[in-house]
Amino acid sequence: MEIKKDDVVISVIITAHNRRKFLKEAITSALNQEFDRSKHEVIVVKNFEDQEIDSFIEEKNVKSLYTEEEKSGGVQKVGAEESKGSIVCLLDDDDKFHEEKLRNVCHSFTRYKDLTFYHNNRVVIYDEGKVLLTPEV
Repeated sequence: MEIKKDDVVISVIITAHNRRKFLKEAITSALNQEFDRSKHEVIVVKNFEDQEIDSFIEEKNVKSLYTEEEKSGGVQKVGAEESKGSIVCLLDDDDKFHEEKLRNVCHSFTRYKDLTFYHNNRVVIYDEGKVLLTPEV
């Protein structure tokens, strides 16, 4: 993949279906990346309106889309159709990205020209922020 100067390279699509609790944290994790902010966009696709969350989204200059679609793939499709990036990263409202996520994704797609899908490890975190130790696979 060749990266041009003014291109949005990565579109992060955050999907939220009737959940609000961790959405701001998910958005913040997508914005606070060790990756040029001008090279990625964040799109939130949700099925609800919430004044506090909507104000947060607007303040952070994040695109917000509303859908009545209930199926996960359909909600992701709504975001993908509005995305500008040549790479799409999916993030659920109750998940967070590591700060190096987008840099690693871009590096992998740049290095491996035939790469079409990228998936990485995960870490489980409890509500209160405590990390659940998971066995190595």
